[in-house]
Amino acid sequence: MNEAEFLRGQIDALRSSGMLRGLRGGDVSGARIRVDGRELLNFASNDYLAISARHDWQAEFLESVADAGGFIMGACSSRLLGGNGRAFGELEEFFEDAYAPLCAPGGEKKRCLVFNSGYHANSGILPALFGPEDLVVCDRLVHASIVDGLMLGRFKWARFPHNDLGALEEILSRRAGSFRRVCIVTESVFSMDADRADLRTLAELKNRYGAFLYVDEAHAVGVFGARGLGLCEEEQVFDDVDIFVGTLGKAVASSGAYAMCSEDVRTLLINRCRPFIFTTAAPPISQLWTRFSFSKIMEANSLRLKLKNLCGVFRGAIGDAALGDTQIVPVVIGQASVATEVSEALFEAGIYAPAVRPPTVPKGMSRIRFSLNAGMDCGDIEAAAAALKFALGKRGAK
Repeated sequence: MNEAEFLRGQIDALRSSGMLRGLRGGDVSGARIRVDGRELLNFASNDYLAISARHDWQAEFLESVADAGGFIMGACSSRLLGGNGRAFGELEEFFEDAYAPLCAPGGEKKRCLVFNSGYHANSGILPALFGPEDLVVCDRLVHASIVDGLMLGRFKWARFPHNDLGALEEILSRRAGSFRRVCIVTESVFSMDADRADLRTLAELKNRYGAFLYVDEAHAVGVFGARGLGLCEEEQVFDDVDIFVGTLGKAVASSGAYAMCSEDVRTLLINRCRPFIFTTAAPPISQLWTRFSFSKIMEANSLRLKLKNLCGVFRGAIGDAALGDTQIVPVVIGQASVATEVSEALFEAGIYAPAVRPPTVPKGMSRIRFSLNAGMDCGDIEAAAAALKFALGKRGAK
């Protein structure tokens, strides 16, 4: 068998199992997406506040940077060499000031470090901070970027069943005393099951066992909290979190990520975090847009309330089929091939909601994941619910 035959065989195997993926072009604008010349309702976006449809914000921003001076389209170097432009420092200071009220009175103000992506942050932070004498314990459903960080690290690691904090405490009570340091890792909102971590109990366990607490707020920033600062803000546990990671490519409709941590942790990350060190910095214009967008989002409580209400309508319309209780509404189908068929039926009905299949989710747990958007209205939600029920009924899926 030659190389071409081998590769085609691999592709054919993916196709026959309903696992073959492909790229579909799409122009996004809030609750809508244009794919293959058709405009569809977009349930595949993480643009939870519909910022991509705010052309007024975009115009205001572009006008504000028209005379910014200097070259803002590219950094042309890593941050440690020549790419650490003024926009990075201003954005990090903005986040430090935004989160300062969440710190204990008189306590240490957390510092900020901006990364090119959430994947850069999650895959690099743990290997940079923990070594052979340390133990990292994480929820079994943390994102692949964190799992890759576990694989790259030189520390010992263990996983506990999803949101089973009794199992976590059993691991801590049995093993924590054998290690120099212990780090507990979780997401706040889990993107595939759409549920939340019990952050208050996690903070109690962290304090009881003298552990670090690492929280990935990728799907909570912008959506939760009085100012959209995340579930840690809403649950009032931010000061107990040692490493807070927020993603900027979802509700903020920008790119990159930011870590909130102590001064010492920030210094070590600058010196040891390989995805931070060995990559060209993101363009300054991206940092400028992030600051502009995030400042607007902090005042967007009406959008957060609308999104919450839409979630209630959608979950009520589809009943017990949905997992979780957040702005993400997953419906487990089962077989990958059936999930793909349901997704295609939704597409024909004007609903864009691609199937999520292994390895993103376990085998036999393929699903349609509906990411709701504040640009939608109740008519959109009702149409999607009706299309889903029809597609499921036609295929006998449950």
